[in-house]
Amino acid sequence: MINLTTRAHGASLAAGRCMRVALNAARLMALLAAAAIQGNALANTAVEIGAGSLDSERRNGLASFVSLDLEPVATGVHTITVSWDSDADLRFNLFEVGGTRITDVPIARSNPDVSQSTWSGALDGDSRYRIALWSRKGSGIAAYVASLQSTPATTVALGAGRLDSERVEGPNITTLDFEPLGNASHTISVSWNNDADLRFNVFNNSGERINTSTVRGPSPAVWVGPIDGSESHFIRVWSRPNSGVADYSATLRLTSPATPLEIATQPADVTVDEGDDAIFSVAASGAEPLSYQWFANNVRISGATDASLIVEATSPNDDGTLYTVVVTSGNASLESDGARLSVVRSTTGVATVQFSEGTLDSERRDGLPSIVTLNFTARADALHTITVSWDSIIAELRFSVFNANNERISDGVVRSDSSPAVWQGILAADENYYIRLWAPTDSGVANYIATLQAEGVQPVTPFEIAEGPRSVTVAEGQDAQFSVSATGDNALEYQWLVNGTVIPGATSDSLTVASVTTAQDENAYYVEVSRGNETLISDEAVLTVNEALVLGLYSEEADTSTWMLEGPSPILDFGKRENSAWGQVLLRIGDLLLVGGEFQGIKPTFNGRVTPRPFMAALDAVSGQPATGFQVPPEVDSVVRAFALSLDGSRLYVGGDFGLLALNPTTGELEFSVSMTDDNDPGRVFDIAVTDAHVYIGGEFTQVRNSARRHLARLSLTGQLDANWSPRVFSGFSTGRTSPIQAVTVSPSFDVIYVGGFFGRINSTKAAKTSLGRDISMFALSASDGSVLPERFSADVGTDDRVLGVRDIYVTPSYVIIGWGGPNALTFHDHDGTRVHQYAAESDIQRLDVLGNYLFVGHHGEFLGPRNDPIPPQAVITLVPKNFVAFKLHSIRLDHPSFPVEQFWRIDGTFGVFGIAVTEESLWISGQLSLVGSNGRRVDGLARFSAAN
Repeated sequence: MINLTTRAHGASLAAGRCMRVALNAARLMALLAAAAIQGNALANTAVEIGAGSLDSERRNGLASFVSLDLEPVATGVHTITVSWDSDADLRFNLFEVGGTRITDVPIARSNPDVSQSTWSGALDGDSRYRIALWSRKGSGIAAYVASLQSTPATTVALGAGRLDSERVEGPNITTLDFEPLGNASHTISVSWNNDADLRFNVFNNSGERINTSTVRGPSPAVWVGPIDGSESHFIRVWSRPNSGVADYSATLRLTSPATPLEIATQPADVTVDEGDDAIFSVAASGAEPLSYQWFANNVRISGATDASLIVEATSPNDDGTLYTVVVTSGNASLESDGARLSVVRSTTGVATVQFSEGTLDSERRDGLPSIVTLNFTARADALHTITVSWDSIIAELRFSVFNANNERISDGVVRSDSSPAVWQGILAADENYYIRLWAPTDSGVANYIATLQAEGVQPVTPFEIAEGPRSVTVAEGQDAQFSVSATGDNALEYQWLVNGTVIPGATSDSLTVASVTTAQDENAYYVEVSRGNETLISDEAVLTVNEALVLGLYSEEADTSTWMLEGPSPILDFGKRENSAWGQVLLRIGDLLLVGGEFQGIKPTFNGRVTPRPFMAALDAVSGQPATGFQVPPEVDSVVRAFALSLDGSRLYVGGDFGLLALNPTTGELEFSVSMTDDNDPGRVFDIAVTDAHVYIGGEFTQVRNSARRHLARLSLTGQLDANWSPRVFSGFSTGRTSPIQAVTVSPSFDVIYVGGFFGRINSTKAAKTSLGRDISMFALSASDGSVLPERFSADVGTDDRVLGVRDIYVTPSYVIIGWGGPNALTFHDHDGTRVHQYAAESDIQRLDVLGNYLFVGHHGEFLGPRNDPIPPQAVITLVPKNFVAFKLHSIRLDHPSFPVEQFWRIDGTFGVFGIAVTEESLWISGQLSLVGSNGRRVDGLARFSAAN
């Protein structure tokens, strides 16, 4: 953005210089060069006004008086200095050209021993000035030099005016352009005069927000941070809904010269012995104060905020941990390289095994003993610890320790008034021992556990199935995948079985059943895991095969019996108020249709009576009328942007400008909410993806359950934050309908998380670039640790110089399908990132949905087609002037290598289609819709097309 006032000033300045004969060419070039280097913030820049000789007696053709033109380089304090080389007495006055004298009296030297006179004061950078310089009569001859030095203003006004959240007395949002006062730290302050809730963000010339979070009051709202002095900037100030009218003023102040933030010394890998401390450190420079935050495997370490990190008393569990640190100066942050911790295991390790458990009853009732003998074998020639724990608060279990010769080696009876009882002693490796354990009279019933711990022995990795195969539901013709996670010392062997029959060759930890048929429906798969002579058997996983859908065509006429939404949209894109509604997301659950977005209610016809349903509504998907039974809870109090249903259908997740909620999908009753508030900002959830174990959320937020998360997080199905999965998203861009993370989708096997939006990097991996250097904001992440995977996805954008952002992603067993915004494209990729097909659109591809072998595409352009000819003939009314029929909804065949378009529907409305819910009998769409279907039904935000007869 360009500050028009500054640009106009620059033009008048240049024109003035061209007219000034007295300013010689060399001085003009010097002045222009200084301005080009320093911009609007010339720090103590001195230029020569003129030089020559004066003679008070006017001998030898020398004058006693001269007029010298001057022009300030910028508005601010200036100093005019006249120096000369003799005892002559030179003096001057300062005038504004075409105006009055500025100096009250002639400026003369203040000390007879100094041949110099000086004046300081404020000059206007848009004005021209002149000094009248003379040599007092009888003072002789002097060679003089006159110079101008500028000290620009350190505080400037950015603007003032009135904002009204209801747009009655003024706008509710304004943009204020400004030129930085240097390559330095600046302070921006916005003040207002009442209880209104004003907020602002700071952007560079490319439209990238440079403040990490929205700046808010109470008045004044203040932001401090470094600003690049080489380009223009702007702030966007708005009044929050329902906060009233406020008169505001905004100022910019130069805070300090900018010191580039740099990491001089990166953290280094560290190797320590088990039990020793490990120390990591970083050396950084930048504008003070610097702050530090350390991370372990991308998980924030609470309290680790120094330049050094000490990992105390390392253990084998710490081995391989990757440590990084984020250094922050103002609003600039740098993430260090990763430093790996290697822990060398001690030869004096500790091994613990449980060697018995059971129940004792001092009264011997129900056949329970009051005394038992428990055998065990020593693990090494080492100190051993025997621990007996029990669960009764009144029991007092006791034991003695014996060797194989029945000699008691414990010093008497081992006892304790309460659980546990513990004995320590030296035992011989591989020798047999036993303990005699009993419940004293009247001590009651107790369940006990006996464990043996030996020093000098490496811990044993338990042989167990950590995670068994999960049941899978797929459509006929698709692949079904099963996997198992097992642990144990030595090599593990696997054998998969189906319905009790061995599957030849299925001997890895995963199994793929290719191209399933309905004959395989209800097959039970399980795996045997073996270690030597030991074998574990997993639980069964059931394969459910649904018949492949064979879809027919849908009517291109809109249903006329369905209800629609009611505007206005109070927050619609970029804070712009619209009279229409905006249905942003749809979800069909059986015969229930849920719609969320920016709207105030629902109505039967365009001019029908409105039933209040702000932000979320429930309809009967078959009749199109309001649903009964489902009640939207009051916690849904702002824009709804995302729906997701748990795989078992028992829980509905709702995301939006209020954070994340979990509802009963039948009644709408609130089950729990997830706090995402950061300094009164509730956070915005733009997309939700659900697996059988996790909920992934993406959007614009910095906190989840009081823990730092940058725009992406993973939760349990019950809403608990997963501390072990914490990818961090940087350089995010957001507006009313745009977020750093816009789309989150999981692979069919749940092992890859696809994320897209408008961001610059995740963790330390920067986004790939288009041919013109713009970010491609699309990554695949590991579901295990959140790391960025090597696959890359992109559209062919040619010479389009915009960030290649993602609006939606859909992943099938065969393809990764991406709807792009910016350079607007629809792309089809293999899972390795290879692009196999592409369509072009006039505007953003906003929503993707798949049913059977059909992809349904919603967008807000007027057409969708091949890159070389995206305008279908049926869309063209006239080319000059440009006049099209808007087709903003398409269906595309996925079972053909050319991905042909099957159908397209007429959709009018500025932002087009944002939500799709498709079944065999109907196709629902939502968005900012005004006229839909070949029958031209007038709607607001919601419409339906029935399956064709």
